Amino acid sequence: MVTYTVFYNGSGSTSVDISGSLTSANFPSGYTVSNITQVDIGNTVTSIGVNAFRNTTSLTSVTFEAESTLTSIGNKAFYESTLTSITIPKSVTSIGQQAFWNATSLTSVTFEADSTLASIGNNAFSRSSALASIEIPNSVTIIGDYAFSGPSNFSSVLSSVTFEADSSLNSIGDYAFSWSSALASIEIPNSVTSIGSRVFYLATSLTSVTFEADSSLNSIGEYAFASSALASIVIPSSVNSIGLNSFLSSGISGETIYIEQPSSLAVSYNTPTTFFGATNVTIVRALSPPSGNGWYLFGSSGLPWSSSKISWGLNGYNIYQYIYDLSGSPIPGGTQLTSDNWTAIDISGNDPVLPEYSAYWVKVIT
Repeated sequence: MVTYTVFYNGSGSTSVDISGSLTSANFPSGYTVSNITQVDIGNTVTSIGVNAFRNTTSLTSVTFEAESTLTSIGNKAFYESTLTSITIPKSVTSIGQQAFWNATSLTSVTFEADSTLASIGNNAFSRSSALASIEIPNSVTIIGDYAFSGPSNFSSVLSSVTFEADSSLNSIGDYAFSWSSALASIEIPNSVTSIGSRVFYLATSLTSVTFEADSSLNSIGEYAFASSALASIVIPSSVNSIGLNSFLSSGISGETIYIEQPSSLAVSYNTPTTFFGATNVTIVRALSPPSGNGWYLFGSSGLPWSSSKISWGLNGYNIYQYIYDLSGSPIPGGTQLTSDNWTAIDISGNDPVLPEYSAYWVKVIT
């Protein structure tokens, strides 16, 4: 069976019969790497080996025969190639370190439906500066260090990073999206437990980072959002560790951020403070995502809360129907705090500005 075909620039093509692992050693003797323009890989090939198509400076197309059994793309397999697009078979479970490193012509990476990809290796797509978007399959559990980091000259065009529904992603490695200067927003799946060091370091357009409801995030690494444009953030209640200077020189200096309750983070609420490198930050207690309709405490009893706009629609819950100031008698669904009367305020519209009270109980309509 012919398992792959190599097309040469100006000299026809050569077909080779192999099975199992495809490496540069399988290529015909005397072939010139720089003249390979296209490779068609048969469905009996189970792995692409280390350096198989490294420095293929004329390569533009790699295709896979239907019902591919390929399981791995090895380290540096397409390192500094001129490949422009690739569709990765669903059978692939791992992409190795630097597999597409500095593939500066690569504009499209797609994954076949029902992908079984589990890991994206360190530097796998690092410096692939023409890649504008990527959707991570829900089978992926690990994104390695520097996996999608941009060139340090800020020439990255990566502006869209999305995750397939029901993601299994557990960890995002150090520097994974650093220098991604075109990335403006990202939603982190609720399966993620750790964000590494400098993950979004110098992501100079990044203004919005949100977390899927019921987040499992435990830790945010040092300098994770340093020198980004992040203007605000709602930190999940599951977070118990934030690293040194995670928000240094980011856009949240002088802004308000929110921490879902209950939280184990030792921070000062409702007063300007330094927050992991960011200065003059006001931290407000925010509602944790409710499991159903009910009353939730928003604010801090006994502390002044200046008139300020609250960010609504956190974690996908859009309507906060009633607010009661903390001067009332028995709180619906809560406990009695004072003997004063309650006042109901209908705030079903967006972005209400609340008057000064020390705390509020809010009914959330899901």
